[in-house]
Amino acid sequence: SGDQTTITYTLKYDAKVTITIYDLLGHLVLEKEFKPGSDQGHQGPNYWPWYLENERGDRVAKGGYICRITVDVEDSRAPKSDDRTVQVIRKIGVIH
Repeated sequence: SGDQTTITYTLKYDAKVTITIYDLLGHLVLEKEFKPGSDQGHQGPNYWPWYLENERGDRVAKGGYICRITVDVEDSRAPKSDDRTVQVIRKIGVIH
């Protein structure tokens, strides 16, 4: 049906990025992992369209969801102080 929301984030360095979507009860809905330097793991702005589907490809129910973005910086150009894992949590409301 073309319904989607776009998750946007900016990286200081190429990094491994894991995007995990949970429902409000904490159940895993979908997890995607992107390699450093890939379309969703490169330095600068990154965009990932979530087509409101779960791991099985089924459309999710309307309601609230939690998006966790985990960034693992292992870039050789990064200062050691930036060589770490960072997590960002965002809330997403789905209305069909």
